[in-house]
Parts: sequence; structure tokens; C-alpha cells
Amino acid sequence: MAATTRPNTWRRSLLGTLALVVLVGAIIATAVIATRDAPAQTPAEAAAKPAERPRTEAVVPTPTPAPITTTCPSETAAPPASDIPAHRAVNFGIEDLVDERPGHLEALAARLEQVGANTVSISVGRLDWIEFPWAGNERNQSSDVIKTGRDYVGEAVNLFRCAPDGTRRTVILGIDTLFGRDIHRGTVPAGQTVGGWSSDLFASLSAWKSDELSGRLTALAEELAVRYQPDAINITELFFDTTVYGPADLADFRSVSGLNDWPRRDDGGVDAHHPAVTAWKTDALTGVLARLDQVLTPHGVELTADVRGPIDEHTPTRADIGQDYPRMLEHADRLNVWDFPGVNQWIGVLDADDYASVLFTPAPDDYSLEIGLWLGAGAIGADVLRRELSSASDLGIRSVSVTPASLMTDAHWNVLQQEWRDKTTP
Repeated sequence: MAATTRPNTWRRSLLGTLALVVLVGAIIATAVIATRDAPAQTPAEAAAKPAERPRTEAVVPTPTPAPITTTCPSETAAPPASDIPAHRAVNFGIEDLVDERPGHLEALAARLEQVGANTVSISVGRLDWIEFPWAGNERNQSSDVIKTGRDYVGEAVNLFRCAPDGTRRTVILGIDTLFGRDIHRGTVPAGQTVGGWSSDLFASLSAWKSDELSGRLTALAEELAVRYQPDAINITELFFDTTVYGPADLADFRSVSGLNDWPRRDDGGVDAHHPAVTAWKTDALTGVLARLDQVLTPHGVELTADVRGPIDEHTPTRADIGQDYPRMLEHADRLNVWDFPGVNQWIGVLDADDYASVLFTPAPDDYSLEIGLWLGAGAIGADVLRRELSSASDLGIRSVSVTPASLMTDAHWNVLQQEWRDKTTP
């Protein structure tokens, strides 16, 4: 210390100066390393989520809380009317969970009662962006959780689980399998097209066959099952479309199929409908579901999964992207078939009328109809939603969900009320 340095002893003065330089250098190096390790967001994530706070702040590990054991006064709801779905769900995204407007979640709970929804699906985020504090997984917590320490998922579960009449709603927790931060970080291999373009959201198929990725998904699903005691865990965005043709994927395909290259169409593109390709994709996807099923079954939690709708009524499955429905149902309790009127018109898939004849009539308990509101930067009209809901009821589809709640206007909520709750009122 300067106060104890002898003015006439130059050696000690020099040593003190050197020590000070070393200390300052260490502080600067630490700050640089902390900044360099800060996870970056993709443009889409930056637009959709609040900005990260400066990552030079220390992240204090949060102990895993005790399981949520909310019970409702009455666990049995009255049988639904014969002309409405038995399962009527509204899907909430993380944008609803982290909305900071006072009373926002409470207003959504009131909406559930208004429309007579007896099921709620709550997104917990992505594997690299989870909306609850999880000890040992701080790196994958969202900026919202890092900043506040709040359990956004638990808050929603506790608020939505019980209806005002005391009956228990079915609670489904959804895991999104897209990646943003981890692909940007370089810790998850990005999926690639045949031409070499890398996705900023989808991991490669070969990566999903590794213990690292499927193990992370399984661990998260089990944590949710124990912590929140939901009725089901739902997996979304798990399919293998155009970004599973990178070098590592080709090597895996060769080892599995025995072929030297991808089967090709006449135009030179990969033949996604070739039996060797569909089998390779389906085996990888069902392998992930099998691990999830094995972990969730002992907890009494069902496994469900979102699937893209069939393109051809003569081929009621999507094995071309690994979603071979019968194979998936060997491990999943139910598949949510996407019915997105604002999107389907552009990609040529079937509509709800076709789904009823090829999927729901033969196996009514295996499928649920998920009506998506997306239309460009906005949402489909309330009249289109009414048409889809009416068709589902007329065709005897017994499980229906509407997604996402964040796109619903008063007009959409009113349509749900008229199609669901009002039909149960004498």
C-alpha cells in the first residue's frame, strides 16, 4: 500500500507500480471475457423479446422451487354439449407470459372463462430461452428471467389451472424446439440445405440424434413434469424439412441407408418422398419422442406433438418431413394437426374438412385440430375463425385449440364465446 511505501526505497516503489498494472490488467481482461461470452440474439429474437441486460452482471443461481401442487375444488367438469368440442383450448405464447401490463394475465384468465375454454396450453419457451428460473441452466434462461428472477410459467399455471366454478382445466406445457441463441453461439449445429445455406433456427438432424440435444429436451420435459404437474407436455416445430442436408447429415444418412448420396428427383433436388429418406427422417424424430415418452410416463404426464397437415388426402401423413403420424403415435398420446387458414392457402395443404375424413373420423382420440390465426403480419378475420370452428363442430372433431392468444381481438374472443360457451348455456 502507498502509505507503507518508503519514499527512499525505489525497488519497493517499482514493485508496487507493477502490482497495480497487473491488477488493472486483470480487471480489464475479466470484463472483456465477460462481454465476449455474452449470448447474442438473432434479429427475430431481438424483435420478439426484450433486450438482454448487460451480461457483465453476475447471474445468481436460483434454487429449483418446490413442485406446484395447486388443486381445484372440483376436479370434474360437467360433460360438454354434444355440438361443441370436448377439449376446447387456447394457446398462450411467451409474449403473453412476460407482458408487463398490470393485470394482463388476470384479464386472459377472465377471457378463458368468457369463452368456456376447459384446456390451456402455455409455452415455456425454447431450449435456449426458457421462461422460468432453473438452477444449473442459467445460461438458457430468458433475459426476462435473468432480469427479474420470476417464474413466468408457474405464475400462468397457477392462474389458469382452476376455473372460477372450481373445476380444473387441462394444462399443457409447450416446448419449442427451434434454436436462436445456441445456433448463433455456435453450440448447436445449424441445419443446412443441399445448397449449403445454414438455418438460424433449425438444428441439423444428426444433432438431434446426439445425446446432447435430445438429452436437453428430455431433461427439460421431466423438469416441467415434476415442477408444474401438467396434464401433458407438447413438442412443437420438431420436423425435418429442407435444412437437414448438411455434410454431417449426409454422413449419417449414408451410414443408416447404405446409399452413397441422396436420392434425387429428375430436376436434381433431393427426393424427400423416397423411402430411404422418409425412413431416415422418421426414425430420427420418433427416436426423440421415444425418449420423451419413457421419461414422462412414470410421472403420469401425456406427450403430445404438433404436426403439419397432410398435403394429399390419399397420403394422410407427413413422412416427407419425418412426421409419419402412425409412427409418432407409437410414443405420443395425441397429435395436433395445424389448420392455419392464413398460411395453408399458400402451401397447398388440406383443410379442416379433409382432415376430418382422413384423420379424425378413423381415429378421433389421436388427433386435435389446432387453428392458427396467422396471416402475414396480422391475423385471419373473426369470420374465418368462426368458419373453422363451425366446421370442426359439424364434422365431430372433439379436440380443438386456437393459437396464439396474442393475436386475438375482441371479435375473435366473441366468436369463441358464441361457438363454445353460449352453446353450453340452456
